[in-house]
Amino acid sequence: MVFPHSLILPDTLGTGLVVQSTAPMDDTSIRAFVDEYERTLSRFRSDSILAAMAGAAHGGSFVFPDWCEPLFDLYERLCEATDDAIDSCVGAALARLGYGPDLAFETGTSDSQRIWVAHPT
Repeated sequence: MVFPHSLILPDTLGTGLVVQSTAPMDDTSIRAFVDEYERTLSRFRSDSILAAMAGAAHGGSFVFPDWCEPLFDLYERLCEATDDAIDSCVGAALARLGYGPDLAFETGTSDSQRIWVAHPT
């Protein structure tokens, strides 16, 4: 199938996003939703709800947009169906391994301390 309409968002969702369609798209609405998604669920944006949760010393109450409910329901079903092998909260574990906004995957300052560096034999 040929998709004559494309929208490329190179710095979106931590990697990039390409949206293709056979019909014309409302680029402004797509960009606005992607921005809202990241403001809500990005671990790397200081203005996101997740950043507020991570910075809350004693928990709190956090209000998510209505569109998050089906997504959270899906995460819950996936966790249950896989006996927690799929975990939507994997971000903290990845951060401990050195995964951050710069995609460095570095846990230490020297190559011997980095878990993702290939060492020659």
